[in-house]
Amino acid sequence: MTGRRMAAVGLCLALALSVCGCKSPAASGGAADATVWCASGTEKILRDTDYSARYGADALEIAAFRNENEAAQIIVSGDAGTEYDVETAGLSGPDGASLPASAFTLYHEKYINVTEIKDLNAVTGVGMYPDALLPFGVAEAYGETRLTGKNQGVWVSLKVPDTQPAGVYTGTFRVTAGGKSTDLPVRVTVYDYTLSDERHTKSSFMLDWNEISWAELSSEPALYEAYYEFMLDHRIDPQHLPGNDMVFVTMDDEQLNRFLTYADTYTRDNRCAHFNIPFDTTVTTITSGGAAKQIQCVDFVKFERTLRAMAEYSVEHGVNLFEKAGTYFVFFDEYDINGVADVANYNLDAAVDLCAGLADTLADELVTTDTALKNAVLDGLRGLKHKVVGSLTSDLTAKQAQIVPTIDKYNSAAGRQLYADYDYRCYGDDGELWTYTCSGPMTPYPTYHTEDILLSSRIMSWMMYEYDIVGNLYWDAALYAWRQSNFGDLQLQDYYETALRYPAANGDGYLLYPGRPYGIDGPVGSIRLESIRDGNEDYELLYALEELYAARGLGEDTFGAVLSLMNEKLYTGTTVRVNDGLTADFSASRTLLGRLLEFVFHTGTAIESVTVASDKATVVLSAPEDTVVTADGETLSGTAAGGIVRYTVERSLTDEENSLRLTAARSGATYEMSLGLGGRRVIYEGAGFADRAEITTGGTVRTEDIGGIGVLRLDY
Repeated sequence: MTGRRMAAVGLCLALALSVCGCKSPAASGGAADATVWCASGTEKILRDTDYSARYGADALEIAAFRNENEAAQIIVSGDAGTEYDVETAGLSGPDGASLPASAFTLYHEKYINVTEIKDLNAVTGVGMYPDALLPFGVAEAYGETRLTGKNQGVWVSLKVPDTQPAGVYTGTFRVTAGGKSTDLPVRVTVYDYTLSDERHTKSSFMLDWNEISWAELSSEPALYEAYYEFMLDHRIDPQHLPGNDMVFVTMDDEQLNRFLTYADTYTRDNRCAHFNIPFDTTVTTITSGGAAKQIQCVDFVKFERTLRAMAEYSVEHGVNLFEKAGTYFVFFDEYDINGVADVANYNLDAAVDLCAGLADTLADELVTTDTALKNAVLDGLRGLKHKVVGSLTSDLTAKQAQIVPTIDKYNSAAGRQLYADYDYRCYGDDGELWTYTCSGPMTPYPTYHTEDILLSSRIMSWMMYEYDIVGNLYWDAALYAWRQSNFGDLQLQDYYETALRYPAANGDGYLLYPGRPYGIDGPVGSIRLESIRDGNEDYELLYALEELYAARGLGEDTFGAVLSLMNEKLYTGTTVRVNDGLTADFSASRTLLGRLLEFVFHTGTAIESVTVASDKATVVLSAPEDTVVTADGETLSGTAAGGIVRYTVERSLTDEENSLRLTAARSGATYEMSLGLGGRRVIYEGAGFADRAEITTGGTVRTEDIGGIGVLRLDY
């Protein structure tokens, strides 16, 4: 992916994909004792909050691409102790096609009690938040599918088969409570595009084996592999491969061979995009501030043995084990906060020198007839990236470093440029930006905190795509302990009831729950983890759209304008636009993404820009000569050049909300899109209000001409 400079486009999207907030129809056989309604898979429905104002529609709606995961929620409330059940069914679609019931998976939402709000900008307060997703059959077996008299969520997860015909599928699910049933209408839209399994993001999410062993009462390698596979299925790379301890590892022959075997397996697995190389530590003496100082450092003698073994294994087995590898020497984490810049600099420089020197040595020693593979292995060794978590400061003097700052450091254009320039200085065109979140920053920056809105974690991936941030680091995804500080872990008494496990933020450090209490050999996921996967899938869809635009000969500026159509209501910089309408705005953005992909993939038609000036909108689009394009039912004519026809459509914005209905037909297939243009806009020059403006706390009011518009300037 290349760097982009996003063009600013003012467009109010009005594309609607409603995911119901609804009261169910009357139950069969008499009045229902339970209230049944629906919500999107992009929000948290708290157990004790009154949502009765949303009981209006009557359908569960999901829109998804082939090979994609999407979800919605069924919310059931009724008398405490009442048993409830949900039955899925196959749905009927176009030309006799069906969407099988097996494409849906149900989860009983478990609630966790947030007793103290740590994120003071959060829009919700203390209460019972949905988080753990217990497989529905397991919840039934353990007697947990009983109502509490308040909201009970059922997470409906859809994985669209990769061969599913596109179109709209309808049918009903049955919700039963207290012996009475409700037939709930279901509507699924399948876009005519298949999400690829290929990944263009990397991550490093820690799974602490000690903590997992405490909670699961097992240290079997198969259990860690189950955790690892679970994360990969959510398009997330755990920090380390299965089979070894998590951080400091003495790589004896058995450990080393196990690591090489797993590295081979997952280098060849396209679900995995990144892993870190194990290491051990020792101590050394450096000169710091003119005095001798003993510091912790990587045991580079042992580390060289591991690197050499990786190179030799690679040429022997026909795989480049450095292709997805990196390092994360965690002991100088947040070097800028913890005052260990000298430790970071020494270890980073030593690692860079070791990799370069060993590559030169192995250039003579490695014997293989596959010269291309040998060169790739040596280049991978030389270019190995060494992560350092923290903000970029002048104290970081290492030759090279994969700097990993918190997401707020990318909020401004200047901040993003600072890190992009540093990354380019270190790695040139092979560089990649990374970021991380932790207990901070907090809302409105994206977080994984329990009291934050669910869309926060998903929109982070949209930010990452726009700003070319490839990597995402997270300190712990399975914090099955109470951590009083950086050290001093204490086992939890109940892994499903403690929201605060680190003093700074609810939910920080865990996205998983142990499966052992429910007889599950592996982890139990959470709605926050689902949201992260959804965001990672969105990233790949955006990547695919840009690739298709590039194949049409449309450059970064054009795609940047299109990206702005989708994201302008979702975030600014790296702050989420937290407001009551964000769920609907995101749904509209996803709908637009789906239609744009269909248009350009199947017909070559691309929206190039939408501009709004006062009471008029201008839409520019283009398509191959053999594609027929219509706007509001009228076949368009345009200017042809090089086999492509460019069209310009103007529409007056006369109504409160205006839209443009577009179709593109090619090779017997027709695709439709409703492009929201927003409402009529009236510009009021601020200068006209000068005589009515007063700054009561002191200051001056004056007018100024900016771009031919008289603006009101307040200095205070």
